[in-house]
Amino acid sequence: MLSKRIEGIVKCIETIDEAKKHIPIEKIAYEPDENQDILMRKAGATEAFFKTSTLSHIPGSRLAGVGSYLYTPWPPYFIEKDREEIRNYPKQCSDELMIAMEEKMFYLNPYLGGHISANQTYILENGINGMIERIDKRLEDKNLNDKQVTFLKAAKKGWIGALYYADRYSKFYKEMAKEENDAVLKTEYENIAELISRVPANPATTYVEALQAMWFTYRCIHADDNSGHTFGRLDQILYPYYAKDIAEGILTKEDAKEYFLDFWLKFGAGNAVGISEGDRFEFFGNEDEVKEADHKNGLFWIVSGYCATSKHVDVGHPCEIGGLDENGNDATNDISWLALDAIKEIKHVLGIKPILKYDEKVDPKFFKECLDILMDGKALPSIAFEKNTIEALLNEPGATYTKKDLLDICHVGCIETAIHGNSYTEAMNCFLNLPKILRIAMGNGYHNNKKIGVETKPATSFAEFLGNYQSQLSYFIELYTNSMNEAKPFFTNYYVRPMTSTLVEGSIEKALLVDQGGAVHWSQSMECCGVADVADSLMVVKNVVFDDKKMSMQQFNDILDNDFAGNESFREYCLNKVPKYGNGVPEVDQLAKYVADTYCDKVFERRSFEGNIFRPGLYSFYGTTIVLGEATPALPCGRRNGELLSLNIMPEHGMMRNGITSVLQSVTVFDHRKSINACPVDVQLSPNTPVEILEYIIKYLYKHNALLLQVGVVNHQDMVEAQLKPEEYKDLVVRVSGFSAYFVTLDEQTQNEMIERSYWA
Repeated sequence: MLSKRIEGIVKCIETIDEAKKHIPIEKIAYEPDENQDILMRKAGATEAFFKTSTLSHIPGSRLAGVGSYLYTPWPPYFIEKDREEIRNYPKQCSDELMIAMEEKMFYLNPYLGGHISANQTYILENGINGMIERIDKRLEDKNLNDKQVTFLKAAKKGWIGALYYADRYSKFYKEMAKEENDAVLKTEYENIAELISRVPANPATTYVEALQAMWFTYRCIHADDNSGHTFGRLDQILYPYYAKDIAEGILTKEDAKEYFLDFWLKFGAGNAVGISEGDRFEFFGNEDEVKEADHKNGLFWIVSGYCATSKHVDVGHPCEIGGLDENGNDATNDISWLALDAIKEIKHVLGIKPILKYDEKVDPKFFKECLDILMDGKALPSIAFEKNTIEALLNEPGATYTKKDLLDICHVGCIETAIHGNSYTEAMNCFLNLPKILRIAMGNGYHNNKKIGVETKPATSFAEFLGNYQSQLSYFIELYTNSMNEAKPFFTNYYVRPMTSTLVEGSIEKALLVDQGGAVHWSQSMECCGVADVADSLMVVKNVVFDDKKMSMQQFNDILDNDFAGNESFREYCLNKVPKYGNGVPEVDQLAKYVADTYCDKVFERRSFEGNIFRPGLYSFYGTTIVLGEATPALPCGRRNGELLSLNIMPEHGMMRNGITSVLQSVTVFDHRKSINACPVDVQLSPNTPVEILEYIIKYLYKHNALLLQVGVVNHQDMVEAQLKPEEYKDLVVRVSGFSAYFVTLDEQTQNEMIERSYWA
């Protein structure tokens, strides 16, 4: 049951009209000095935000600070010379890369904003003043070069700006207290002013200080960076402060919950704005140019990496709850339960995205409550399988993870694996178009008489065809990694985040930006799309061309080039008569295993420009199933030109025909631990499904090496009706990818993908 105070905060932020009364939506004025190094220009832009952004208060909140990158984008710090150099970068690239990008064989995103596990624990324990002292001490090293010194000075400038920002808020609340006649409110404003004057400048000593410091630090980082940061293990970080205050009688459990929900709502405050206006992240004053650009304009590359649909509404912030402690025992605590209370009781505000670190030792009552909340329709929390993820990390080439690293496994962005405060994973990149690679293999390197891949000889057996597919796969993986290794050092000289870098361990010691190798653990990633489409298509090619010899490869290609026109009966045969992945049929499932294993193995062979690994991810997310699907021709599996690609590792849309057990058998036919960056299993259940079914799914996946489960609980027909009568389904929540959203706020393309995804037999 929510208190009147928390209900009041919810009402202030749950609709766009109310949110705009309390949340400034503004652009920050800043004129970069062209004579300054770009790092100092970025620090100046961040400082401008801290010094000039409008301060505001949400009535009822007892924590200072309102804001998100969604509605106060950080100011542009590029000068025209920077923009021109970035714009012209593609001119130096190979024809092969330009062809691949034009054909949407992959996206090459040499800088990914956000998606970092920043070590906010450092600020809790040392304060911003401690961070500045640490930077100053590092600056005493006379062996630092000019670039290293500039990085550290830019970061320091940002943190000094954050102190100024906190001081502005303290004065803001003191002024509110002076003008307030209500004695209760006057005292509250005075308390907030005192609170924000202490933290995050200094170490947190109480539970309330820890909440204030975590929120305000998070807000400050977003003045320097973008979205997708995580808190790491929120319940483990906050619990010592909570337990101490409860034991000493400083805090009651009721007040602790009140403050926690206040904190929780800080991260949902921008939800209504994001839903209304979409992602307001702006590209240094050139948003219009970027939106209209193509792969020949380097400014476009930063946008293309998201490959999202027209309206991306993920405003969530991931965190971990539950799991085990350093002794291998259940780590569930009162903060873990408060997170579940927040999901359950705050009905209309989406923000923080909890992930349960599941293990068989997790408190059964807590686990059962997680399942009940999931089945209630909020689609939270998602389920991470800790034991399997640890094994995956330990099997990475060159792994050097400590016991503490493995204890601190978390997720960034939506679902990508990280080590809290100690790693940078370049989490969301590439999205290699496997189905289109298959079509190019069918054409021996060509499509529509255009050479796109590597030229091969026509296959005379299915084994030779698999070899041709591997040749094309190797070509595009090598092309991508070589091109990324050239592009990333260039782009990360412009797109910089000095403040955020200092919250990833290793960056201060190396005096190096996180995107240039500063983190203790640093890797890059390659995601891919269409595992199921390729497996099903391979099965059809094997059946039609090589086993039954119904036609030649060229004849099959001709039919596909014409999108099955005049061959509808043959398309129906490909679609419905040849076995499909997802139904527990060993022959086609083994082809899916081949597709997944071959991809992961080849990615792991590649190295970044710093000599680190590329991490494979069998992760496509909803945007690429749509956007890359539009660029992919008809496939042997019966899929028409331009239709959706399959999602993550799940079967093709509408192809699950043999029940949940068969789906689980199919999706675990390969070892998810190879796909360490991300390998989500997406399950759609109807609201009347017994909770025991969900428990069975979780325990099955845990025992079969899965890494992550995302559950959507929604009726197919409700989504159909919601498209027709959105005003009657405003509260319908769906699990889109690594986040939940209200169905009616999604663009039509994404709604259609969600509807097609929900066809479970």
